[in-house]
Amino acid sequence: ALRISAAVGAYGTGTWGVSGAVWLSWSAGGPGDGARAAALLLFAAGTALAAVRRGGAEEHAVGLSVGVGLLTVVALGGIVRPTLPAVWPVPVHLAVAITLTAVAGARAARLSEPVRRGLVLASAAVQGLAVLWALPLLALVLVGPAGWVSRVWSGAPGGAREAVTAGSPWLPQAQTAPLVLAAVAAVLACAVRTAAWRSRARTGVLVLGWSALMVVPAALDLPYPAALVVEGLVTAGLLATAARSR
Repeated sequence: ALRISAAVGAYGTGTWGVSGAVWLSWSAGGPGDGARAAALLLFAAGTALAAVRRGGAEEHAVGLSVGVGLLTVVALGGIVRPTLPAVWPVPVHLAVAITLTAVAGARAARLSEPVRRGLVLASAAVQGLAVLWALPLLALVLVGPAGWVSRVWSGAPGGAREAVTAGSPWLPQAQTAPLVLAAVAAVLACAVRTAAWRSRARTGVLVLGWSALMVVPAALDLPYPAALVVEGLVTAGLLATAARSR
């Protein structure tokens, strides 16, 4: 009973402390504030890692290691976030998450299996959130041209961006969304080596790579004819790759 009470108290206090540190990180007005919040978050991550090293159930260790990974991403990303334009915090946090995957792979011999798995899962969670952040731009590129149905006699759009917006507001993440999609595709191509997951990873690489290339013309605001050529070639390449892999 005493151990259970101590664990509940420790987790409750830790949750409140981490929540406050995360709020400090996201509301930081400069690198100094971000560094102070990062120190708190890294201290919490170190405490969780120490708990993992003390042993216990494997599921418990994996869960704590996921927390270590997520806290590290928020801490390191929060240091530079205040100095970046509004469209760059997500790519920066994604870069930290990808680094976690690289560390888990490079230090596999030194890390216990629960710690390595937890770091990979934390990295995968951040990468999934980054892809969700970028998906609205892809949806706009695919669905936006339907808005020209009522303007069919008004002539061709002036550029790729005008073609997909059709009067709708332009999305702020357009500048970095292609980079996010391409980065996650590269991670899937390089990091997944298990035979059971290799075919699924290859599918993910194709879909994310196609998505990244499809949004590039609108992100760069290419001329409308050039955008049509690029999107046609990308789609043809995807279909050819899919047919060859069958």
